Amino acid sequence: MITTSNSTLPARWTGFVEPILRGIDAQRSPISLVGLAGSAKSLMLSALALAFGKSRSFVVLAATQEAAEDLHADLVFFHKLLGAPVDRILFFPEWGQLPYSPTRPPVEVVGIRMSALDRLRNGKGPHLLVTSVPAFLQRLLPQQALQEASITLKPGLTVDRTEFITRLLRLGYSRVSAVEAPGDFAVRGGIIDLFSSAQAGPHRIEFLGDSLETLRLFDPGTQKSSGRASELRVLPARELLREGLDDESLVSTDEWRAPRIYPTMDTLLDYFPEAPILFADEPLDLRQQSEAFVDEVASAYAAQPSSANPPSPPVDLFLPLADLMEAGGAHALVTIDAFLSAEEPALEASAVFRFESQRPQAIGIGVKGRPFT
Repeated sequence: MITTSNSTLPARWTGFVEPILRGIDAQRSPISLVGLAGSAKSLMLSALALAFGKSRSFVVLAATQEAAEDLHADLVFFHKLLGAPVDRILFFPEWGQLPYSPTRPPVEVVGIRMSALDRLRNGKGPHLLVTSVPAFLQRLLPQQALQEASITLKPGLTVDRTEFITRLLRLGYSRVSAVEAPGDFAVRGGIIDLFSSAQAGPHRIEFLGDSLETLRLFDPGTQKSSGRASELRVLPARELLREGLDDESLVSTDEWRAPRIYPTMDTLLDYFPEAPILFADEPLDLRQQSEAFVDEVASAYAAQPSSANPPSPPVDLFLPLADLMEAGGAHALVTIDAFLSAEEPALEASAVFRFESQRPQAIGIGVKGRPFT
């Protein structure tokens, strides 16, 4: 029986996971898991995560955002079922926009992405991060830029309010009369209401001069305080940051010019303090989705009108899937297939582990017209 500080992996699972653990620890790559269908994938991933304990982070790569969301939800379910904490399970969404869209990415999405990157960069792992092909391929703001943009507020700190307001504008926050949504802030005398992109709800920051006196939670509907908070993490509300310029100086398409503004750009794998294990869900689907996405980006770039300040070309914004999977900084590559397709070329896997999972419908559960019993 494999035991962590918070949970225990059932003894019958030890025989499944230990050979896989040995292969991963030996960096035998790629390793292929075949025969896992539906939620069985997340059950196996949860078991592996428990077996690894605090020694290694995972990245689970799905073809689409919908598939990634399903995997994430299943991982949370099975972690709870196995008595494991779920706070280490992260989701890294794609922007959800057409390539070279003239509108900036939604603040809510940026907040989820920045929160995930902030937690990875802080190194309080390990983490189990789920993402999709478009998000995985995208180059990201450098870690140094995120570190310099991040703010932690606590009662008792001395904060220059004028400088703080200017900084919020530079981080992409919008000054409004009443805070209602992520990315909003409002100023009323010695009080700043702020809905940080990193938080589920807004906070009321009360100052006495330049001394931060209290942090309170409040309801954006009623605008009434609902309790105190010990600290507030403030992260960027957009992913393109220009030092010395406020948000009014940026245009909505500047995110597509980021490679011309940042001296370097990182990949998602770069944000992990130690190389994670990369789990590739259905490699054939990943490759097909990657090819379709790359074609979509290329077409969108070709359709851009002539401009004195054009967006960056696709090659500067996205990396090839093969580069990230084969030499992108992962500790080991593990592929997951419900079955091996004839279209999928030989993986030359160093080890293949076969399972016999079945969908519920295959054994009569959930079939229309048939009783559950």
